[in-house]
Amino acid sequence: MTNVSEELITQITQKFFFEKNIYTNVFFINSDGENELCDILIEFIDFYICIQVKEKSKSGKSEDLQWFKRTVLKKAIRQAKKSEHTIKNENIDFYIYLTNREKQHICIDNNKSIIQIVVFCNSENLTYDRCYFSKSLNKIINIFSYDDFSIMLETISIPYDIVGYTLQRSIYMPLGGGKRFIFEELTDDLTLFSAPNNEKDYAEMYLVKNYYRQDIKPEYIQFYNEFLSMIYKDYSAQMPKLFDMLFSADANLANRIISYYCRTLERIKDKTWETPLFTHNNKDSGILFIRKPYLSSTDELNNYISNFGTYFAYKNKMSNIFLVIFVGGERDTFTINAGLSKYDLSLFDTEMEKKIKEIDKLFRE
Repeated sequence: MTNVSEELITQITQKFFFEKNIYTNVFFINSDGENELCDILIEFIDFYICIQVKEKSKSGKSEDLQWFKRTVLKKAIRQAKKSEHTIKNENIDFYIYLTNREKQHICIDNNKSIIQIVVFCNSENLTYDRCYFSKSLNKIINIFSYDDFSIMLETISIPYDIVGYTLQRSIYMPLGGGKRFIFEELTDDLTLFSAPNNEKDYAEMYLVKNYYRQDIKPEYIQFYNEFLSMIYKDYSAQMPKLFDMLFSADANLANRIISYYCRTLERIKDKTWETPLFTHNNKDSGILFIRKPYLSSTDELNNYISNFGTYFAYKNKMSNIFLVIFVGGERDTFTINAGLSKYDLSLFDTEMEKKIKEIDKLFRE
């Protein structure tokens, strides 16, 4: 049975990661019988976040520090190490129990990187080292109190950056505690000087370092998750790469998508076309976000896609352009359609170059 702490942490985690990628109480069988891998396992692109949860009984007689050393620094760390070694064993079969106690087997890719996290509850006033270095794993195991874990998620918000922060968290927190003053040269003209005191300070420092502070309103996170849910429901099977690109967005891209999404909702019945939003994954694929004006024709849409799809494909040397099209309906309703346009970059010629220059001129105007 999942205890209260695990349920609470799962609820928090589900606000920021997609539910289909979250598994609670993952088990496996080996020569010792049935064993639990971890309390929560989150899959995110090329990573697994493996979480061990420890809850101090409120009726327990041991002091917080004694309990922390025994249960967190020894037992939970030992479990984290074991879970990593287990995942790397390709012969292990993993599964979870459904509500009817039936087993549901899950496929775990042992080539993915693993982020180890321990979260403890009911000892919130304890001063603790936030990172533990494991020699056997040659990596940091992150330690959070329940409150700090919640603060970190709420502060950073975007899955891509939550993963990035847990990978870099030890940069800001030297083992053994103590005060640390940090100098970060952000540009030739701007240097960050800070002395973080708590988890919110550390999380905000990460955002400053990467984005010069990127705020995303809580209600916007809800819009973003709503948008991702719509794409996942209708298109994840046909276009998994599109969903992966959207799901792995950093704060800058997420903010742009959210802004475009919200602007689309506000102007869903607008009869004028606007410049599309384009982003890419720095490889071979891009995403073109288009709002089809209310009552506009299919021919107009096709012409719009032809112009801007071609422009962004050849301008950025992208052979695949995913299309996310917001289509307005009656009574302020809308639907989202998605598609894929492929381009042969070898066909780039003088006429194509002329077309790109014409659209470049439109952008400047």
